[in-house]
Amino acid sequence: MTIHVNSIMEKIRMVLDEDPDLVDFNVQVGQAINMEQDRLPWIGIWPGALDIEGHAITNAAGLPWQADLQIQVFHQGYSERKDSELINGLMIDQQLIITAVSSNVQLDKVVLMLKGVGAAMVDFDERTEENFITNLITLSYEVRG
Repeated sequence: MTIHVNSIMEKIRMVLDEDPDLVDFNVQVGQAINMEQDRLPWIGIWPGALDIEGHAITNAAGLPWQADLQIQVFHQGYSERKDSELINGLMIDQQLIITAVSSNVQLDKVVLMLKGVGAAMVDFDERTEENFITNLITLSYEVRG
């Protein structure tokens, strides 16, 4: 049996696209970074770690096994000033994204369940001229192969 990571990422895209609070967002699978201001607000979905228990790897009987899969959801904002208004906006967007994926914890039975969510600001450096600020949301799913 196999875990179809692309199908899982596509299902997450569909959940985000169908959420009325995220209707204005440009959601893309397989892209972790955006450098085009006209594509904002933007969400990129990217594969993360896949952790499989050792006994599952050696399962010669072909029985189903479980694994943990992380999917990374990036979203960006842009500001000439890199100010608190942009950060606050990203935090509001973050909550909208987490609410959307939390509303369908099994992704219509594509995964066993959403086990956890983490978030962190990345690519934020006041010393650079780069004006994009990226927030990373990590979704941890329990999947079965």
